[in-house]
Amino acid sequence: MNILPPCLCNRPQRSTWLKMQCSNCLGVLKDSQNINCSSQSSLHFAPSDNFSKSLIEYLSNGSRFMHKRSCTDKAQQSLSNLSKPPDNFKHLLRNPSEPFLIHKPNQLSAPACMYKKKEYLKRENLYFGHTNSVNCIAIQDNKLWTAGADYKVFSWFLPLNEGSVSKYEGKGRILSSIAHNRSITGIVTLNSESLLTSSMDKTVKIWTINNGLTKTKTYKQKAGVKCLSVLNTSFISATSDNKISIWDLNQNTNVISFSEHIKPVISIDTFKCNTFLTGSEDSLIKLWDSRACHSISSFTGHSDLVTSIKIVDQYSFLSGSRDGSVKTWDIRTFGVCKTLELEQEVTSVDWYKDLLIVGGDKLQVWSKNILLAETYADAKCVKYSSQTGSVVVGSFDNSVSIYKIIL
Repeated sequence: MNILPPCLCNRPQRSTWLKMQCSNCLGVLKDSQNINCSSQSSLHFAPSDNFSKSLIEYLSNGSRFMHKRSCTDKAQQSLSNLSKPPDNFKHLLRNPSEPFLIHKPNQLSAPACMYKKKEYLKRENLYFGHTNSVNCIAIQDNKLWTAGADYKVFSWFLPLNEGSVSKYEGKGRILSSIAHNRSITGIVTLNSESLLTSSMDKTVKIWTINNGLTKTKTYKQKAGVKCLSVLNTSFISATSDNKISIWDLNQNTNVISFSEHIKPVISIDTFKCNTFLTGSEDSLIKLWDSRACHSISSFTGHSDLVTSIKIVDQYSFLSGSRDGSVKTWDIRTFGVCKTLELEQEVTSVDWYKDLLIVGGDKLQVWSKNILLAETYADAKCVKYSSQTGSVVVGSFDNSVSIYKIIL
């Protein structure tokens, strides 16, 4: 059934919609038998009986919708949607300068750009080089350091301006080095010239940065190191035997050890003074003082292992868990201020001003309990760079991505 009458321009229509104007020349569509269309600006439309019957037959088959549209050369913009066709088909016989479009429900009713939401996350760079999951990230000046389960440490160029996505195989890479014999679990920059790494090979190593990495010192642990952090002139290591140890970098000695968690600690964050927080596989969070011989307090609320901790200020901190929640805690009350329930396991969290960055199957950006943006990232770790206003994501798929946050 051909229900699309021809036009004087004899050019193919740009759409299969039934229109009363040509999409090419804006002339009035005509029926070849009964319409005498002498110009492209004709204002009279008198469909034949055959055409009217075809139109009524089309409208009587299945679900249908009618949309009032304007016909232009560049685009067709939807003005309004009518949920039901008019009972009186004489409404169709109006001036063709305001044509109706009739299409089936599975067709696009408006240009996709009309419904496009604001893009808050834009991936600017994609780095490949790791051969296994990227476990940890560190940022120093305009350099990005990553380490993972392939025993390697990579240094990348952290772009300060917008750029295109880098191609595969190391564009943007500054250096790479095999640093350990087993999976690397932590990486921290001490300054612009030295680096600290931890591994499941039961060691913590200090590296000097020059054209490559030169090992300066090795601290042997009694078990594999699950995570690492720096506190003043010391570093904190948490091992798979449930212990937490504080080592003095100046004296190269183990100052004190704690063993209150019943399962290994997998996340640590430190305050500016002598206190720090630990999150464990036993679902507990503990507050410690390096000068005390036991923990100060415990925070209970998660139902699964605590994968990430991020200190917000001197009174509050964030925690992410595999139970699919991100909680905001108040140290003064030892309680939860706010809980954000998600539909994914949380692997990492970071924070900047009023932005909450959550890593998991999806990378999500939240602000005041409102989801601003999300994208599939398969994130193992995330870290926000205040210098560039971007989020660095280390993934289980061996890649390192840099996403620009557009506000």
